[in-house]
Amino acid sequence: MRQIAPAVFALCLCLQSVCTAGPDLAAARQAIAARRDAEARALLLPLIAAQPADAESLYLLGACESRLSELASAVEHLAAAVALAPDNADYQSAYGNACLRHANKTRSLALTKRGLAALQRAVELAPDCLEAREGLYGFYSRAPWFVGGDSAKAAAQLAEIERLDTGRALALRVGHQLHRKAYAEAFALCEAALRADPRDAAALFALGQTAAQSGERLDRGAEALETCLALPEKTAGLDRAEVRYRLAQIRWRQGNPAAARAEAQAALALSPDHVGAKTLLAQVP
Repeated sequence: MRQIAPAVFALCLCLQSVCTAGPDLAAARQAIAARRDAEARALLLPLIAAQPADAESLYLLGACESRLSELASAVEHLAAAVALAPDNADYQSAYGNACLRHANKTRSLALTKRGLAALQRAVELAPDCLEAREGLYGFYSRAPWFVGGDSAKAAAQLAEIERLDTGRALALRVGHQLHRKAYAEAFALCEAALRADPRDAAALFALGQTAAQSGERLDRGAEALETCLALPEKTAGLDRAEVRYRLAQIRWRQGNPAAARAEAQAALALSPDHVGAKTLLAQVP
């Protein structure tokens, strides 16, 4: 029998691996798009075991783990993706944001520095990378000055975000007020935007989120979220699972556990790994 040369044999194995990985990687991408992060992770782990230098698989796995709040693993896998493809802005942005989230839990200055550097690099590579700019805005607006917080830099990032996407800029402004527990200011921002456009999806959601987190103006918040759900299916930037989750929170605060349970289940039908909806369901009798 004719023997296959070692180099040819290795090439055959490599091609077989790529052919096998192709459909699985496509399935993982589809699972991520459908917010089935645990399923996507299960598909990605064997791919990475077979091809540990596949930057895209590492990036996708890290993104899944970030959404599942498995931040230590997310940082590890995203760091590997960045090492393999340092000029990819999406990889740098995901890595930077994961580092800062993990640093916020662990109080790690080293992680903070790594995260900040990665986000700055992402913006250098792609000035329109909104995820990176949002991460920078969050850091500059909330970090103490001696770590790198800077209100002027935060304002500059917010101005760029506003130029690129007014809805995301409003969400960040409202989020900043919610972080301060300045609920009246958060509601005022939402209502001002809705006076300009009563069907502004970002403003409607932000109002509902403010009601859910504050426990105030619950009827108005529920009305805003119901209006969100009545908008066209493909409304830009509208996360229906998150809308359902916030509505579940409001129903729970209103003393309606049956409605809260139904909305949380609806959120999970849209996003099976939604951490907030799972947590709420565990609380509802």
